[in-house]
Amino acid sequence: MHRANEGAGPGLPGSCTLVTTGTANSSQMNAEISGDRIVWEDYRNGDADIYLYSAGSGIETRITNDSSDQKYPVISGDNIAWLDYRNGAPEIYLYNLQTSALTTVTNSSTPKMNPAMSGSIIVWEEFGRDLSILGCTT
Repeated sequence: MHRANEGAGPGLPGSCTLVTTGTANSSQMNAEISGDRIVWEDYRNGDADIYLYSAGSGIETRITNDSSDQKYPVISGDNIAWLDYRNGAPEIYLYNLQTSALTTVTNSSTPKMNPAMSGSIIVWEEFGRDLSILGCTT
């Protein structure tokens, strides 16, 4: 995964910074960005975990370490949400970077997919149902 240097516009030559390095046994995918923070799904430990990279500091942080998969991260400000498979069916989890609080947002057997977030609002789809919208206080 690469990020273009500031000042390099779309289609313009510029230098890039390597954020992650995949191997034959791992991959990184589903990157999202908010400000100078980038989150993605990473398989380097054998299952899908969520990682954060701060472009401002150059520091990478592993956000999840459960033995099940955590996938499709989204980030808005200090909040990261993702699909978490630790209880079987995917549920939405929320992590606050300032408080380190981990919150289970959903808890039902209906599979969730396609989370999106802006500010304190999280939306997702539930299989066989309508779009769900939740305003979270963080």
